Amino acid sequence: MAALCDQIRQIVVPWFAGTRDPRQLAASVPQALLGPFAFAPDLVEFLVTRGEREQARSLIRRVLETEPTQREAFVQGRRLADLGLAARPRWNTPQVLGWTSTVL
Repeated sequence: MAALCDQIRQIVVPWFAGTRDPRQLAASVPQALLGPFAFAPDLVEFLVTRGEREQARSLIRRVLETEPTQREAFVQGRRLADLGLAARPRWNTPQVLGWTSTVL
């Protein structure tokens, strides 16, 4: 029960707080949601579906600035995007952020 409560505090509450206003999401979403296996691709998709492409770009920049380990995975994802849909990475992998960024 304690672990579930910790996940709710660390993931669920920040998710809802960050997505309350898509126009401010890139700056307001907690860092805990942006790690290599976290929710950055989901948040980018959320922003794109809301017509907030600049916020999506800002969020990607924030991830790459604050998570340097993501940079190589981002580059790999962009390379995969150049190869087409057959080379699409699995959704919850670090490379998907780079792959997703090509539609912006």
